[in-house]
Amino acid sequence: MIASVKHYKADLGIAFDGMEIVWGLLIQMAKFICRNRQMMLFAKDVLQADPALRSFMNVKCTRHLANQIYKYGGKPVMWKTDIHL
Repeated sequence: MIASVKHYKADLGIAFDGMEIVWGLLIQMAKFICRNRQMMLFAKDVLQADPALRSFMNVKCTRHLANQIYKYGGKPVMWKTDIHL
């Protein structure tokens, strides 16, 4: 993904894992944005539209994500991630 973003001078690269969950974002400056930071950015945007939403996260997330969710009026909920559909 890094090579493709640089080669095509893309503004953004997005990679998915096998379950079609966002794996990583890469911006043009070849700066990787980790999952926790991605969730903080998404939470800010979503919670500004509807602060009453619950935000689900797993034990792999940092406390900074929960703090960001609280900051924008949301309610972080710790939940298991081994759910098989």
